[in-house]
Amino acid sequence: MSQLHTLALKLSPELRSKFKEIQELYNAAEAELSRAASVVGDLEFIPVNQLRYAGRHLIDALNLTDATQIELELMQSKGHCKRALFDTYDVLLDFYIQSINLILQDYSLIALDNIIDNEKEIRTFAASAPVAVTRKKASGKKRSEFYKEIKATLDTAEAYYVQLKASIPEMNKAVDEYNNKIWKNRVLQLFALIGFLGSLASIASFVVSR
Repeated sequence: MSQLHTLALKLSPELRSKFKEIQELYNAAEAELSRAASVVGDLEFIPVNQLRYAGRHLIDALNLTDATQIELELMQSKGHCKRALFDTYDVLLDFYIQSINLILQDYSLIALDNIIDNEKEIRTFAASAPVAVTRKKASGKKRSEFYKEIKATLDTAEAYYVQLKASIPEMNKAVDEYNNKIWKNRVLQLFALIGFLGSLASIASFVVSR
């Protein structure tokens, strides 16, 4: 019989419930970390370390027999799981907003509203979301309450980011068309200038010949 199973048999229903709650939080944080790692690439160590600390407290709880001490370790483990989840939200939100702004900046020379119907909505969100998040952080709310609200902002940021990424091939095509148009206009301007200079030369030659 495993040590974890042996401990589970000794735990009160209340402590078992807390173990279950931590398990759900840990799984949620781990899932968000995996998602962030696939999106961001090099994930910051802060949320990863929080899960490591959570695991450390769980292991320590396995070696205890006093219910009060076990509960203390579980409480600390739960706190680290929450921080891992919240810190991952921060990483993802920063990444999405920065990426949205970079994409919009990279394609600032073309009219995106012909490609992306809600372009203005995306621009407004990218400009206002950081300010709104900062204000909510300063509102004095509990971190758990704050991140329940921020989750909706995160989901919106992700949706806009995915939409922009999917539109890049079409935006690249628009950039090529824009560049070709600019090149053609410059060629026409050059020919016009050459023609104008030629006319001036002809006039000058005519005047001199008289």
